[in-house]
Amino acid sequence: MKNENRKALLITIAVDTSSAKVSGKYVPNFTGGFRGPFWEKGEKFEYIPIPETMMQQISDKKWEWTGKYVEGGKVTYGTATGNRLKTSIFTHVPPRFKSNLEHAAVHHDPNFRNLTYGDGIEETPRGKQLAKLNPGDLLVFCPSLENPETQEPDRGRFIVGYFTVECAYDFTNPEFEKLFKCARSDVVEKYMNKNAHFSEEFARAWVCSRKELLESYNDKKEADLVLVIGRKGKSGLFENAIRITKPHNGKYFTMRHDLVRDLGLAKPPRPLRFERGWKWVTGEQHLGNLLNLLRKGGRLI
Repeated sequence: MKNENRKALLITIAVDTSSAKVSGKYVPNFTGGFRGPFWEKGEKFEYIPIPETMMQQISDKKWEWTGKYVEGGKVTYGTATGNRLKTSIFTHVPPRFKSNLEHAAVHHDPNFRNLTYGDGIEETPRGKQLAKLNPGDLLVFCPSLENPETQEPDRGRFIVGYFTVECAYDFTNPEFEKLFKCARSDVVEKYMNKNAHFSEEFARAWVCSRKELLESYNDKKEADLVLVIGRKGKSGLFENAIRITKPHNGKYFTMRHDLVRDLGLAKPPRPLRFERGWKWVTGEQHLGNLLNLLRKGGRLI
């Protein structure tokens, strides 16, 4: 199959050290405040999802983080098992964050066991990018990782897996039933316990009941979700993480120069940073280069 009609979206996920301003102070935000671990050259790593965070409504369509995490639920940092190493993810939480996160609910998204990933179009700009994905496109996941065993900081952004898109359900599309040949309620029922956006913990984060949350997805005026489904056998976590950045001034990550060229990423006058957000890869040659890069991750698990 030629790559000319396909495209790939590189998107940042998982815990990292971003911060937010709450009551005049900068604190670790909804991303948890720390990076996931990797060892050696990426042959071992763990994907650690972000915490479920409490939101508050400040206007008709604008919400902001309260500075608090949702506590309790079926899966917390104290009880969750990692997808990659099959051990407790709590062992990888730095000591200074353990008391805050032990009982915090996990926002397990992307869900590599069920091959789902969701985001809101109004909630974050990334949802608008997800809505552009078509079947056969690639959704490539790029967390920030850090080696916990080195004295000198060894950190960067890595590719840890991808989805070959089976479908990207845009719940906000008024032509949903015509476009996807099903009702919104059919999708909600099919993926009920297979994505964090349908969970009781997510509902509590947005100060509503789970029933109210699910009903909102069935209302074209209230729906705010793009749910991406990965194709079985062609989606998942890698055996090995692939480093795609290099250090810059000891603080930021910048894309490797060879990848900026090979993937057709626009390079501004300064080094191309890859903080939380996304980057598109388009064109047959650039996508072919990306596919060659992905092969370095080894088998999908």
